[in-house]
Amino acid sequence: MDPETSGWLTRGSELLLTEAEALGDPGALTEPSLLPGWSRAHLLTHLARNADALGNLLTWARTGVETPMYRDAAQRAAEIEAGAGRPAPEILTDLATSTARLDGRISQMPAEAWTATVTTAHRPAPARRGHRLLQDPALSGRHRQSYRRRHTVHHTPRRVRPGPDRHRHHRGTPAMGHRPRPPGPSHPPGLVVTPMQITHFGHACVLLSGNSRVLLDPGSYSSGFETLRDLDAVLITHDHPDHRDPDRLPALLEANPAVRLGAPPDKTEVVAGQHAVIHPDLPGMANNGYLIEGVFHPGDAFLPPPGPITVLLLPIGGPWMKIGEAIDYLRTVEPELVIPIHQAGLAPIHQQLHHQLVSKLAPARTEVQVLEHGVPYTV
Repeated sequence: MDPETSGWLTRGSELLLTEAEALGDPGALTEPSLLPGWSRAHLLTHLARNADALGNLLTWARTGVETPMYRDAAQRAAEIEAGAGRPAPEILTDLATSTARLDGRISQMPAEAWTATVTTAHRPAPARRGHRLLQDPALSGRHRQSYRRRHTVHHTPRRVRPGPDRHRHHRGTPAMGHRPRPPGPSHPPGLVVTPMQITHFGHACVLLSGNSRVLLDPGSYSSGFETLRDLDAVLITHDHPDHRDPDRLPALLEANPAVRLGAPPDKTEVVAGQHAVIHPDLPGMANNGYLIEGVFHPGDAFLPPPGPITVLLLPIGGPWMKIGEAIDYLRTVEPELVIPIHQAGLAPIHQQLHHQLVSKLAPARTEVQVLEHGVPYTV
């Protein structure tokens, strides 16, 4: 690992431990976190167990001996639940000790081990993706820097809402619910530190919250976008009702008076094209793809993005496509992360099947993440 990344990871772990210890009153750990059903003690125990899980993957990569992150989800949940009931000093000591163990395993990693393939809780991946220390010189571009933000033991920003199997970012509110840290440098020079949150409201409707808040394709098959406020833009890929709901869109625009429909924010790249052919006897329709801060939404067509991308919002169902075409498109684009969308027309069992096929057949370097409806996900 290069010295810059090593120092950066160490600094992030120190910040985490400092912030945890700053809670002060031992009773503060019993207070609820932002994750429903979890106290602060649950959150800190989860971080400690996650450090051990990542350490297992590093051991696997270094030795070649299969060492899973944990036995199964039920055992992991039980460990977190039991650990949350410990006294505060024991919880904080556990977090510090597990962090030190992870640091030790990182220091033992030879350079070639970072490219070894291990299996995370979801799928096979290179060891370096296991805790996203993307130290390759080739990964220093603007889009790929979005994965190299402020990493702690849990490789997440300070204001995170961690859950058992995903990383969630809560806009503007510290996860622990206590005072924010005074401003100051907390990341390596030159890194992009504005987090990107992606929220899927079903089908093709996605909210991107990064340098701006952009809502894409609020259509008739989607729900939950109606209450959004402080939007900077609303973009429509094409004029089908499942992408542009004529009944609910006027109220959304009225509640966001600063928004001009179809006016993309700065630095948005628009890919003009045509809707994929459903049948030759049906009229054609214009279809725009949008690249916003490394995230590409192609609309109802497999449009080539204008350049390298970090995240692909991948349509997986519709009368204009089959899943094999979606997988071929994914393999051509080869993003860092793919999020399946445009699934409302599929029966639930077929949605699950398509998700499994995408996960199984995606490029080795691509992470697959199926988002929960309305739950923000940070990349």
